Amino acid sequence: MSRIDAADAAVLLGRLSRLLRGNLSPLSALEIINEHIEKKALHKTIRRMVIEMKRGESFAESAYITEAFDPCFLKCVEQAEENHRLSECLDRFSEIYREEEKREGLIRGSVFFPFLVIFSSVFFLILILVFLYPGFVGLFADTEIKVPALTAFFLSLSRFFRDYWVFVVLLLLALIVLIQIFNNSSFGRRWFSKNILESRFFYSVRRRLLFSGFARFLAALKAERISDAEALNALAETFDKDIYFSEQLFLAAERIGENGRLSDALKDSGLFPEGFIDMLSLGEELGDCEGCLLDTASDYLFEAERIANKRLGVWEPLILFILIALLLLIIISLALPTTALYESIGK
Repeated sequence: MSRIDAADAAVLLGRLSRLLRGNLSPLSALEIINEHIEKKALHKTIRRMVIEMKRGESFAESAYITEAFDPCFLKCVEQAEENHRLSECLDRFSEIYREEEKREGLIRGSVFFPFLVIFSSVFFLILILVFLYPGFVGLFADTEIKVPALTAFFLSLSRFFRDYWVFVVLLLLALIVLIQIFNNSSFGRRWFSKNILESRFFYSVRRRLLFSGFARFLAALKAERISDAEALNALAETFDKDIYFSEQLFLAAERIGENGRLSDALKDSGLFPEGFIDMLSLGEELGDCEGCLLDTASDYLFEAERIANKRLGVWEPLILFILIALLLLIIISLALPTTALYESIGK
């Protein structure tokens, strides 16, 4: 079973925490929630947890069996259940998953939205060239008017798309499939993960969102008094989609035994900026790692939002300008032979 998405997890854990504060048992709370869940995947997860708990399993163990939750949550909820702080732990992770959904929304807005606008606009421009352009230019076929160079260029482009549209579509589909194969391969995912962390010109939003999520999860692990080595191993498994990042976290967990400080182990990994390490080191000195990590998570999320909004503020008018320029060129290319026709009639 795949992990449930962040939005569903946030809603589920928030409702479950409220019911637990009303002195209901986790099993009774899950049964009540399951009666009002509409999403099939979430309903299936809760039903499996209910079945396992009726067999005598703990809440944490039943959550583990479903394979629907990340390792950080499972590690924290196991510790919280033993210490009778399950409600507080669920509240904390409900907030974490709400921010996780917010981070995913930022990625979609800053990366996918511009591409969607460009693709849609280019698609409609091609439709204009293929279906409208030849018919209008064809009006001048029986005249002696020489077609201007700009009009001839767009007419050639129109003929190309009309004659070779199958080839163009197949080429685009092949390109999409190749990109998907590369992204889904271990090499491609590792290459992408490494570039997010090492590139100084690209992926600034993704990098900050990664640090924000890491800090938030680490704060939750610290709140449950989980050892640094265990915390890093759980984080490495949670961020397994970012292969390179995950690999370095496993190595940092091995270094914990050598130098004893989490901040030193993360600094040696070379993954994190100085500001992140300084805040973590300050938290260790003050005995308030959780508070410093939460502040760091909020700061990086704010920076990511600012950069994403700034980027959209540049991309949107730039894309609009390019599309208007292309449309004007098409209009001008149609107006040129019309003007020439009027001049010929006047003579």
